[in-house]
Amino acid sequence: DYKANQVLGEIIYDTLNSTRENAVLPSNAAELEVKMVNAFNKAASLKPGSELPFLFMGDHFISKAVKVNEARSAHAVEMKARTKPGTMSSKEDVAKRDLLDKQYGEALEAARVPYEKAAEIFSTKTEMQLRDKQQYKKACNYLADIFAFKKAQSKGKPADLAKYAAEEKKWNDRYDTIK
Repeated sequence: DYKANQVLGEIIYDTLNSTRENAVLPSNAAELEVKMVNAFNKAASLKPGSELPFLFMGDHFISKAVKVNEARSAHAVEMKARTKPGTMSSKEDVAKRDLLDKQYGEALEAARVPYEKAAEIFSTKTEMQLRDKQQYKKACNYLADIFAFKKAQSKGKPADLAKYAAEEKKWNDRYDTIK
């Protein structure tokens, strides 16, 4: 049933995205994430017009991306401090940077699909409450950010660059139309 799956997904979401100070991820976080995604997907399939399961999934993966991005930023600062001007960074630093970039991209990609589905549902609604409009704008804003990152990562690939630039513009334009 929709409500049971939605509530299960929300409980796991709250566990994985705790707002309590000094909260620690459970040791089985990866397993819980799979259960959460399955519960939200099941809820979405039982109530096709509901954007809520998709928003929760998108928010979860954006939270993951934010944490990875913080690690990316910290690593960039450490790399800069360790590397003398005019010299190359160590292979280990470059490898770690590339791994963090990859993890960040994967988290953003995982958020993209649910946010696109939520935006699709919002776009079909004729009447929206203020809260719905805010959620719709949030999804469009994150989608524009996701495609901006993909665009930045597509150096040397003109076709990808153009595709991601068009997607970024599409989501920024849609964001601007939500009143």
